[in-house]
Amino acid sequence: NSIWASKVVPTVLNKSVDIGTVLTALGRDSGSAQKQYATQSSDGLYNFMVKGQGKIIAVNTSSRNGTLRVQLPAYNGQSTILLQIGPVMLGTALRDSVGFISFNQFTNQVQYAQVADALNAHAVQNLQGTDFATLRGKMITFYGAFTFVDLQQITITPVKITPEGASA
Repeated sequence: NSIWASKVVPTVLNKSVDIGTVLTALGRDSGSAQKQYATQSSDGLYNFMVKGQGKIIAVNTSSRNGTLRVQLPAYNGQSTILLQIGPVMLGTALRDSVGFISFNQFTNQVQYAQVADALNAHAVQNLQGTDFATLRGKMITFYGAFTFVDLQQITITPVKITPEGASA
């Protein structure tokens, strides 16, 4: 709880790399992109902290794992970019990307998983009060993390989404 505002958010805001840069590097040579930009989690997956600007082209709230589909003007690749908006956010990208939370800090796997769940819950709280349906077609700036599986779909857990024209 105490590390969300003091460590997690500042780390993501300060260490995020432009998503277009990361995706282009992954498309060129995923191995070197992972070495340069990612943190490897205990399960062997690579996690990236990214920032970017994009246009919301779809808002999906039909399931509890709501998402925004975002088009990146500065990226020409074929990846589908999704930002999780909740109320349920899945995955461990936030926990595994920041670099200061590791499995050996916990007694067991359950506690380690609870940290990921707690960070995702904070991310959901951060977005409460935003009516994403009204932002379709609008530009946003975002900061967040994703676990790399393949370039087809990148699902980002955001720590911050700012609509264009809104105060940061």
